[in-house]
Amino acid sequence: MRTRVLVLGMAVVASAMVSVEAAAQTPAATAAMPPVSKSEMLEEVTVRAKRLNLAPIVRNFVNQIALLANGEGLARWDTPMCPTVIGLPQQEDEFILGRISEIARAAGVRMAGESCGPNLFVVVTPDPKGLLEGWNDHNDLRLGIFNGATWRYDPNGAPQSVVEPFINTPRAARVWYFTGASDTWGQLAVAAGPKDNSHIQLNIVYGFFRVFVIVDQARLNGLTIGQFADYVSMVGLTQIKPAAHLGDSPTILKLFDAEPQAAPAGMTDWDQAFLKSVYATDQQLKTQRAVMAKEMVRDISP
Repeated sequence: MRTRVLVLGMAVVASAMVSVEAAAQTPAATAAMPPVSKSEMLEEVTVRAKRLNLAPIVRNFVNQIALLANGEGLARWDTPMCPTVIGLPQQEDEFILGRISEIARAAGVRMAGESCGPNLFVVVTPDPKGLLEGWNDHNDLRLGIFNGATWRYDPNGAPQSVVEPFINTPRAARVWYFTGASDTWGQLAVAAGPKDNSHIQLNIVYGFFRVFVIVDQARLNGLTIGQFADYVSMVGLTQIKPAAHLGDSPTILKLFDAEPQAAPAGMTDWDQAFLKSVYATDQQLKTQRAVMAKEMVRDISP
């Protein structure tokens, strides 16, 4: 009995010594940590609050403008891009080409070499409807804007139910996206049905092969060449809904909504973050647009 009491007593003493030692070490450890000022704490709280408020607005922006290719995923340039501009003076052409290339590289788009064959066509014309009607009536396979290769590999070409509204709906800029489907291994594929995809991933993704931006020359009055170049870059590098509801979102996509002076002077932080997120996120994720919104919030409010 006395032995048990002795053992218990020694255990209590040892425990107390450990507690004392830990208590002695704690102030030293605490002292080694740099103090956090009230201003730093306030700044962190402010950033978090700003991001929380920004998140739903950015999600709505992404969902409004990002068009799902065939209702399944976001299309983007997977092949090297080679832009060309038709219908403007050479000096303006060169500026726009340089600006498109600059924005594309910043977003992570691969660029083709100097002697490349164009696949992003920016065409400025005084008669966009007449030009498109001519293309539709004399469908040039070499140009390939309305032929079978541009419409989900349909040998009969894009249906007139799609082509005619595209031609007849007046817009400052009409954009026709030529997309192709590829599978997980990068091989050309036909479009997959819903049953072919998993709950979280798509088995088929879409990439641009050619993009045509047809611009009404009359709508360029009052614009700066920088505004126009940035707008063309935005619609040429990612598939944008033609009638997106932009609300109060700061974006160059509003360029033709009102007077040019009311539009941004160029691509905004939101636009740059959007393009970057399109090319930085996984195309196969069904939640890609949600992931893009999160990435955008971090870029807009670092």
